[in-house]
Amino acid sequence: MDHLGNDTSDAGLEFATIKQAVQSATPQSFLTTLASTSASEIIWAFAVIFTIYQVGLIVYRLYLSPIAKYPGPKLAAASFWYEFYFDVIGFGRYNFQIAKLHEKYGPVVRVNPYEIHINDPNIYHEIYVESPVRKSDKWNFSVGGVALPGTLPMTASHDLHRIRRNALNQFFSKKQVLRLEPVIQEHVAKLCNKLEEYKDTGKPANMNHAYSALTGDVVAIFCFARSYKVLDQPDFAPDWEDVAIRFSQLVHLFNQFPWLIKVMRFIPRKVMALADHRIIHFLNREVVSPNIPF
Repeated sequence: MDHLGNDTSDAGLEFATIKQAVQSATPQSFLTTLASTSASEIIWAFAVIFTIYQVGLIVYRLYLSPIAKYPGPKLAAASFWYEFYFDVIGFGRYNFQIAKLHEKYGPVVRVNPYEIHINDPNIYHEIYVESPVRKSDKWNFSVGGVALPGTLPMTASHDLHRIRRNALNQFFSKKQVLRLEPVIQEHVAKLCNKLEEYKDTGKPANMNHAYSALTGDVVAIFCFARSYKVLDQPDFAPDWEDVAIRFSQLVHLFNQFPWLIKVMRFIPRKVMALADHRIIHFLNREVVSPNIPF
């Protein structure tokens, strides 16, 4: 009995000690303990926690994820670095790599930790269905690389996208498109005349720049009721397309690191111009006079 009483007394004392320690664990005491810890110990602690988290995350993605059963490169399933290499380092060539993956793995391929890619027309109507069947929100990752929040293409929510689309439907009706058909024909005729000038001089025409100028002017009139008159610029204003392509390549980088968009907003435009002076004209295209060359 004495032995039992001693055990009970020791347990009570231990419980009281733990209770006192918990009650005394205030934010101030935590800060005091943190201040007494060396920087190297803190770094090692964070490194260990980060490593454990990353290992656990990789194990989950490879073996426990709902899409773990689908074939594909293990590196693509474990992290976004596989996609990063082809899209950022390879300037948007991941789509071409996905085509090769289908040849190797079949019609369904896992292309990153959260996404599968399907190359099978037989199930097209099962994926793309009307809203009464299933509402499908866009994946935020797919719209995170474009700094245009609030726009229709960048709206992830199905319901919100429908509201915004309905507001614009009247402007893209058949009647409205036919009303602007003369505008399209006018610009096509202007393009043909410019190409005739190239024919007379024997100078080669860059058709990429030509078509970019044509579509840019037509779309500007359709959306903003005025043209940038890119077709009137010498050689179809090649800088217009080149800078636009540069911006489009940044989308892949921003998809991987969306916080970079916020950083870019704090960079003055004059600083951006140090990298490429054409950027200023592109960013200020809404005020650029058609008489000022790019």
